[in-house]
Amino acid sequence: MSVKKLFVFTENYEQGGGNRYLVDLVNSVSFKFEEILVFSNKKGIFHTDLSRFNREVNLATLFFITSSLILNKFKHLNSRLLNFYKILFNFLDPILLALNVIFFLLPLIRSKPNKVLVCNGGYPASRACLAMVISSKILCIPVVMSIVSAPLQRRAFAFYYEKIIDLLIWNCVSKVIVNANFIADQLVKLRGLAEVKISVVYNGLENIKPPIFLKKNQKKLVIGCIARVDKEKGVFYLLHAFNVLVSRNPFLKLVIIGSGSAFNQLSTKVDSLGLTDKVSLPGHYSGDITLPLSNFDIYVFPSLWEGFPYSILEAMRSGCAIVSTNVGGIPEAITNGVDGILIEPASSADLVLGLTRLIEDCELRYKLSSNARKKFQENFTLNQMASAVRKIL
Repeated sequence: MSVKKLFVFTENYEQGGGNRYLVDLVNSVSFKFEEILVFSNKKGIFHTDLSRFNREVNLATLFFITSSLILNKFKHLNSRLLNFYKILFNFLDPILLALNVIFFLLPLIRSKPNKVLVCNGGYPASRACLAMVISSKILCIPVVMSIVSAPLQRRAFAFYYEKIIDLLIWNCVSKVIVNANFIADQLVKLRGLAEVKISVVYNGLENIKPPIFLKKNQKKLVIGCIARVDKEKGVFYLLHAFNVLVSRNPFLKLVIIGSGSAFNQLSTKVDSLGLTDKVSLPGHYSGDITLPLSNFDIYVFPSLWEGFPYSILEAMRSGCAIVSTNVGGIPEAITNGVDGILIEPASSADLVLGLTRLIEDCELRYKLSSNARKKFQENFTLNQMASAVRKIL
């Protein structure tokens, strides 16, 4: 009797929500398979990812060539040279895609999986993921693809090529799993995916009870943010907003936890504004996330662009009063004025207004935080996610 196998593939270069979602998908159906094979580029699966699987998996590296893989190796080059390589790979993309389809046939034939799960970030972000979908279809292996970020619009200079690729991919997959209705709508609108092939499965978290804490001290309020410290996360808008707020409310403190490409620049900006005693930048945090969240009176998430972030759910689970930008799938988790405050992205002024409401109104903070915790329990637990995944995989 043949062993029932699940073949999982991703192309990944950053630690974040994409691989976290991958692990949760696999854990949801791990009992259905006798063997789970996880393949990626070198260092595409991180140690923290491996530690979260609920059973032993066989991890291996696959050989392939994509523009992302090569550009990641040369990201230290100056921007002009990097842009040249990007243009070059735009023309090589069809050739590399075809080569990768051929490369992937052999490992699929050798492993003989019953099902293939391809975990993409955005769409069509990973060309290796697209190649794996096509290879699986050629071998008549059912293939499901997950997409956890909003798709890009078809590029004008490659519109017809990308339209052909879209039609090919959508014909190959049996199902596309996304973690927000926003992403589903964009895939239909921008990339022509049929709604019938889409299943929305929200991120899920363990329904643990957060640490008990009291946030009644009006003379000292902590505003906190846990995010990758990049410009795309809106951290500079948050810092400028805080600079305005602290001039009116000297009892405020801001804590931004995380690391990223803009960390040094943000730290320099804090110094230049004279806020070193008011702003804390502790860097990357790998411990129990409920602990720093328990110290925040207000959780703020100023991101400029998102899919459906885990960080919002973590704040909801911990019963934080939340101020967030209304981007991506965030409005599917937070209803403005009910379980959080939603504002427009890229606006320090809106951040000031939203945060001021919560700074000045303790009862509103309590109401929003209680509602956020309740909504998490009703909609976004790991058990609810697993139940939805089992109907698909």
